[in-house]
Amino acid sequence: MPGLKSVADIDRSLELKFPAEAKFSAVSKKVMEGKEAYCFEVTFPRSAVKLHECFDAAQKTPLSTAVNAPILSDSAWYSEYRNIERQQFPRNIRFSPDNHNAQLEIRNIEIKLGQFSLADLPVAKDFLEFDTCEDVQPGQLIKKVDPSYPLMARTALKQGDVVIYSVIGKDGTLQDLKAVESPHLILSEAAIAAAKQWRYVPPTCSSAPITVENVLTFRFHM
Repeated sequence: MPGLKSVADIDRSLELKFPAEAKFSAVSKKVMEGKEAYCFEVTFPRSAVKLHECFDAAQKTPLSTAVNAPILSDSAWYSEYRNIERQQFPRNIRFSPDNHNAQLEIRNIEIKLGQFSLADLPVAKDFLEFDTCEDVQPGQLIKKVDPSYPLMARTALKQGDVVIYSVIGKDGTLQDLKAVESPHLILSEAAIAAAKQWRYVPPTCSSAPITVENVLTFRFHM
């Protein structure tokens, strides 16, 4: 990989896939554990996460990854790659959590090709099954209840968006409600309490009512 000057060159050579909004630093050359490496940083405009990536210039394999974020600052190093089915896998991984001096290391990783059937996989007890067809008619919201802003959350200056996963049941109620994004548990509980009171004309498939997945966003801002 001589002569690489930009992340675009590395992307083409290593077949990396980065989100379209990612921003890249200039590529620098380093020697890591006796190997020539290409390194660069990846930042995301709408996120505080920053990645620092280094790749073996000859083998075209990752040598290290560092993640910098407000709640996460970890580093990992990879070594002794081997080929399995034209894919390369490291045999050793060294991990340093939170940039501390303490390190964890996994050595002599064994990867084997396995044979399995989907029929052998266990079905989770909360498994949900959905009907579908080509002419699904979406459900229509007929009752909407806004959540109350808990006084405790206001006092503690807790605010933000709560995203609720749910299922619109055949009876038009919201079921299996779970908070998938939330700034605080008390706001999640307020959002779920409100969502339980929502009602829909249920979605239909060939005129028969069906259950479908649904996502709601509740905004708590002062």
